[in-house]
Amino acid sequence: MSDKNTTTVFKPIKPRDYDKFDLTFPEVDKLLDKIELIKRRKIKDNNKQINYIDPFNHVKTLKNPVNHLIIGRRGSGKTSLLLKVIEEIRKTNGFITIVDMQGKQRQGADLPLVEVLLTLFNDLKNNLINENDWEPYIQRKTKIKYYKLKSYYYGITNKQIWTNTIIEYDKLFNQINSIIDRLDIIKQTPNGATIQIINSNKQKQTTNTSFKILGSISADTKYLELISASTSLESSFTISIDKEKNKEKSIEFSGNYSKQEALDELKQDVIKCIEQFYKVIKKPVFLILDDFYQIPINNQPFIFQYLHDINKETTEMAFSYKACLVPNRFKLNEDNNKILSHKDDFSTINLDREFCELEANKDLLFKILCGIDPSLEFTTARITKLFNDILVINDCIRASGALPRYFLDVFSHMIKFSLAENKTKIHKMVVSQVVREIKKSKDELISEEAYLPENQIRKLYSIIEEEVVHVLQTNVILYPQISFKKNEDILNTLINLGYIHRIKESIMVDKVNYTPLFIDMIFTHTTSNKLPKNFKDVKFWEQNGKVLSKCKVWEFKQETINSLSHLNLDVVE
Repeated sequence: MSDKNTTTVFKPIKPRDYDKFDLTFPEVDKLLDKIELIKRRKIKDNNKQINYIDPFNHVKTLKNPVNHLIIGRRGSGKTSLLLKVIEEIRKTNGFITIVDMQGKQRQGADLPLVEVLLTLFNDLKNNLINENDWEPYIQRKTKIKYYKLKSYYYGITNKQIWTNTIIEYDKLFNQINSIIDRLDIIKQTPNGATIQIINSNKQKQTTNTSFKILGSISADTKYLELISASTSLESSFTISIDKEKNKEKSIEFSGNYSKQEALDELKQDVIKCIEQFYKVIKKPVFLILDDFYQIPINNQPFIFQYLHDINKETTEMAFSYKACLVPNRFKLNEDNNKILSHKDDFSTINLDREFCELEANKDLLFKILCGIDPSLEFTTARITKLFNDILVINDCIRASGALPRYFLDVFSHMIKFSLAENKTKIHKMVVSQVVREIKKSKDELISEEAYLPENQIRKLYSIIEEEVVHVLQTNVILYPQISFKKNEDILNTLINLGYIHRIKESIMVDKVNYTPLFIDMIFTHTTSNKLPKNFKDVKFWEQNGKVLSKCKVWEFKQETINSLSHLNLDVVE
């Protein structure tokens, strides 16, 4: 029984006072959880809608069925951009295949391409099987009355119409299967193997394709109807195709071929199949290659050229591809064989923004934070209230290199360390702790850098630390542009690792062109938040960048560069 003398008092819920917004508000904790999820997002997470901040309308550009190079440093937002592009392309009934090139660094040029094509054609096959008005022969052969199409049940009663549709779909299905079978053989054949191919010039419809593999296989191949292969590795395989009875077969040629030659031989069939897919299914094919820069630079031209040929030899809408790259980590053409160009064959999008535009970078990064979860009702003004002062905000942007992924890391760490210090605002006192955490993640990338050994990178790091930070006592230098271009591969390696940041493309001082560089805060803020007494902390974004003209000139000594000359450093074309 209830106590009659007890009354329940309901207190009205007061509106949240956002004027006092700080780190203790529950929305902040929820935002941190969302940041953790978004930082780990992969290109395969393409079934989730995202809020993408797109000030330069890149999404609209990338929706077009043309070849794109998407260039940006690690953390510049390439994956987030592609996820939004994928979402928009699917709205327009485009067909998308996504291949993550990460982890394929140690493969030759041919095997990654084989895996790309296998992924593409298996996706095409699955898309065809899932079409509403057709199903494979093996599924429909047990059904009565003219191998009925699913569309027959939906009102298509004209026998000739759906019979022709069956023929077109069956033809496409067989084409796709044939290419998948041959790609599988290429993938399985050992490196160094040579394959004898016997080709017939009468390619009538087949009733069965059988494979027989003996020994350990994986290699280079070329074939059309009948393939017989053997290698000095005592491994061999055969492909036999049972022809319809009474079909004659005349041999056109036979010979031995490598893996890349086999892929070249297969190219025309690939082109015809993609063209047929577009004709029958009415969907343009978009191939997305994420983290393409992971492929060794000398292996890239073969892949670029192969996919370019498919694009050029199919109709306007049928096929295009988009490759994600980092600056100075790609090569379009073989040496002394200039075929492809940025201007003529690609639409290039550069996601890297000029560092000197600190305010513009801040606005964009804050908008990205607010867009992570609109239900939390974050605004730029509320984000700003989380910081103790504008100096801490500027340190947050500089410590991140103005890169979205690093910014999310820096922002999260700043909140966590400030709360650990019992602060309700993000304080400058935590900057050095945050920078130390960011340094760990940057140092872990050194082992992934393919063009400079780790000991060489650390040598360059120590030179910058000694000559710029300790001797010149500054964090911004002017690098002579003529020297920058000469040693672009070395300097861009340091830029890609986040050890230095390009502030602007160039600046002229006394009729000499320089590239202004910001020395990352891992050189200056890992031991203390206070810089040495005479240290020049350059506010490079002030005075419309005019402050840069007063910065000190510095470059690596020639003997340092010469000590790296034994390295095989490739230059982007």
